[in-house]
Amino acid sequence: MKELALHGMRYLGLTLLLALAGQALAAEVNWPRMTESADGVPIAYEVHGSGEPTLVFIHGWSCDGRYWRGQVPYFSQQHRVVTIDLAGHGHSGLEREDFTMPAFGEDVKAVLEELDVEQAPRVRQIFS
Repeated sequence: MKELALHGMRYLGLTLLLALAGQALAAEVNWPRMTESADGVPIAYEVHGSGEPTLVFIHGWSCDGRYWRGQVPYFSQQHRVVTIDLAGHGHSGLEREDFTMPAFGEDVKAVLEELDVEQAPRVRQIFS
């Protein structure tokens, strides 16, 4: 009977440890936030760091916000850095009729409005 109780306590302890570790790992994951563009397409974005001005990193064609992962750690030390997945890229929606520059501009505008950013320098990769 003692062995069974000891085994149960070990199992309970291990379960508790795994639950706490899972919460700690989940806190480290930066899941994309979502907002809607003017045409209703879901737009994914991530926010890192804090400080003004907010820097907005916009990827080019056939990429997504992960394109900037090498730059984000440096710039987020002193700034709030926002990376965006434009419609049709990354975690953003695909339900757009016309993938035009003005439509992509609406994607960026939607994210900036969601975050209440009035002005922000934009860092972009050239579409080519």
